[in-house]
Amino acid sequence: MKQKILLIEDERDVSRQLSQTLKNHNYETESVGNGNDGLREFQAGTFDLVLLDPMLPYPSGNEILYRLVK
Repeated sequence: MKQKILLIEDERDVSRQLSQTLKNHNYETESVGNGNDGLREFQAGTFDLVLLDPMLPYPSGNEILYRLVK
């Protein structure tokens, strides 16, 4: 079974490159472009890892991290 990674990144090129690299290494990825979608996806799914851009606009990466571990 592939490990599932949630990628929360607002820069499309970065997100696309990271997703492709992870897929090439046999990871299943779900990518979202903002924090609100990231929170929604996290709550709706089961992920082995979350890759979070700390420089996201509102909500900030730090705020998202706080909500995820709360």
